[in-house]
Amino acid sequence: TLHASIDDSLRRLGTDHVDLYYVHVDDRATPLEETLEALAEIVRAGKARYIGWSNVRTWRLERIRGLCERNGWPAPVALQQQHSYLRPRTGLDVASVVDHEQLDYLRAHEDLTLVAYSPILRGIYDDPAKRRDHWMMERYAGPDAEARLEVLTAVAAEVGVTPNQLVLSWMLHQSSPRTVPLIGPRTLAQFEAALPALDLTLSAELLARLDAAGA
Repeated sequence: TLHASIDDSLRRLGTDHVDLYYVHVDDRATPLEETLEALAEIVRAGKARYIGWSNVRTWRLERIRGLCERNGWPAPVALQQQHSYLRPRTGLDVASVVDHEQLDYLRAHEDLTLVAYSPILRGIYDDPAKRRDHWMMERYAGPDAEARLEVLTAVAAEVGVTPNQLVLSWMLHQSSPRTVPLIGPRTLAQFEAALPALDLTLSAELLARLDAAGA
């Protein structure tokens, strides 16, 4: 159960609460009302301050928010999905990847923050050879991706950072929707390579160039 899961997590972490507790998998076998009521009890007990949802389709997210509003339960404040600078190819239907509909939904609901996992797509922005053969590119490959990569690479060279770092900085500059890139470094070197993105300030002109790129 959710109650047992969070108790186990808190015990392993050595703390009495977490700031954000995610439903990582959208379990359609369990009624949403049951899940949301349990999450509300967890928040009331002070074991979690806020809740978030992950890998969920937009229509399900809207239903979740509606149930929370009607029942006085705490609604998700964060949506954790796969999101990057490249846009999904036309026709891609993967619940965990942010699509145009979900972006529009997030822009219309400013109380939700997008937590973007795999923001640099396993580091493929820095390595054209790796990019050509990487399974991640199957979700993005096409003229739009090529056009955006060309602009990304050019801007990165202009400001003196790597394409990976520029993608992270671009995300940190997003306000509609508000976006937090969730990095997953496996080594200290990978972690340190991401840090310059925090100090990079992109002008309105550069952001406009990056945003406008595409086919």
